[in-house]
Amino acid sequence: MAEQRINVALLRRVMDVIETEALAEASGRPAGTPPPDWNIKSRGGRWDQRYWRYVSAAGCGTVMCFAGWSVALDIADHDGAGDWYYFDDPWCAWHGCWLNARDDDPEYDVSTGAGGRRFLKITSRAQRILGLTVDQAEDLFLDDISLNTLRAKVSYLCQLQADRDRAQDALDDFQTQSEALTSVTHVSVVYDHA
Repeated sequence: MAEQRINVALLRRVMDVIETEALAEASGRPAGTPPPDWNIKSRGGRWDQRYWRYVSAAGCGTVMCFAGWSVALDIADHDGAGDWYYFDDPWCAWHGCWLNARDDDPEYDVSTGAGGRRFLKITSRAQRILGLTVDQAEDLFLDDISLNTLRAKVSYLCQLQADRDRAQDALDDFQTQSEALTSVTHVSVVYDHA
């Protein structure tokens, strides 16, 4: 089975959004306060690792974690397909923010609710669209993570895919050379024993 390809472009887009949000939050600090602490945890503008997606009742904006931002950018790329679905029932085990299922969401990730509504967890789609394993996704989506640690994790995943690509290129080159050697015509030498 082929390994899933890590979506480096989306990882970098999400990291750019999060860094922009963290910088905007830091630049709005009062005069005389220390420079931004890049070891902050979940306090960067509209980035907060504790929430998949949280919309303030006071209208202060929406904050999201890495998984939430991944999905938000993906929804925008798909013209709004598979958008947000919020259960506003604290007694329901499914309470919270989910996603309306799309046709490309695997059935094993999709739940069906009242009226046949199909939905799934934000982290399920984020893992899939980022091309991550379960362990990689769980590690990246931790809620108690600093901006520096998040950068390091994204950098590692991007490097991992680059290493995989180089290894695949080397294997392809080897196979091409091997096929060329096996297709060489064998020349017979006839000896004259006279």
